[in-house]
Amino acid sequence: MRTLSAGSLNLGERRTRLRAVALGLALLAAPAGFAQTRQAYVTASLVDRNHLFIENLTPDEVQIFEDGRPRKIEFNAMEQLQTVYGILVERALMPEADVDSRSAMAGATLAKDILFQLIDKYLGRQQVWVGAYQREPEELLDFTEDGFQLKDAIQRLTGPRRTTESCVYCARFYAVQKKCVRGEKRRVQRLFIEAMDQDTDGEIRPLRNLLASSNIELFAVSFTSRLSTRGGLQPSLSDAALKELAEATAGEVYSAGQSREHPEDVVRRLLLQIRTLHTFGFESTSPPDKPGKLVIQCSRPGSRVKQHPIVPVLCQ
Repeated sequence: MRTLSAGSLNLGERRTRLRAVALGLALLAAPAGFAQTRQAYVTASLVDRNHLFIENLTPDEVQIFEDGRPRKIEFNAMEQLQTVYGILVERALMPEADVDSRSAMAGATLAKDILFQLIDKYLGRQQVWVGAYQREPEELLDFTEDGFQLKDAIQRLTGPRRTTESCVYCARFYAVQKKCVRGEKRRVQRLFIEAMDQDTDGEIRPLRNLLASSNIELFAVSFTSRLSTRGGLQPSLSDAALKELAEATAGEVYSAGQSREHPEDVVRRLLLQIRTLHTFGFESTSPPDKPGKLVIQCSRPGSRVKQHPIVPVLCQ
């Protein structure tokens, strides 16, 4: 287990560093010299009139507009697109080592149950990174396809030894950096969180921009109502802040603490949405540091589109 020094930065330093990374990621996507067009990818989930995710989508049912101008779709993929996954867990969800707490054990059992089912049904065959956080981010396991190692890292995770407020801001910053050094075009982050903290809530906009510019899809599972928030936001405010981050990345927020669903139902919904996201590739005329306004339309009657902001990347 490794504790990252980034957690020792004060909030102002974190803000400056986060903005610098967001700008750097955009500039890294730009080729040397001037180019009129560059390859871009956008991820979108689509639902039909019955609010069911569309899996049998055909290319002629989708149109992409950049600043009002139609763009030809050059690439359309679902599961065949190379993907990297991240799991980030707030330590407050877990009971302190050698301490018997029924409420903490209940939350930890539910969180671990959902994670283990995700690993058994899907993640055990993917490239996955595992991290945890309280005030500082920690890397529990580097990228691996070994389901046993993933489960072992999660099983050994314990809660903080003293009551302290969490801060997801720095942890998300580090998790983004880990994925951006990878070559996969699609990046999915699963966040298991008790509640959004006040410091991070004040930095939602730069964090949202960082996630969008890094082409990361955020799926958060919130356990707010099951446990005390340790100084975090109230449940409704916490879920609203998480929803703002998730919607900027075509992701979703699942309120496991307020849901009466069985863990298997939460897992089913998570896997269904992740596996029905479509990635479209097209030629963009917008500069990487100033992406154009993107609109995705589906001609299927009654359909609705949840789209990811445009993310220009280098042609492969």
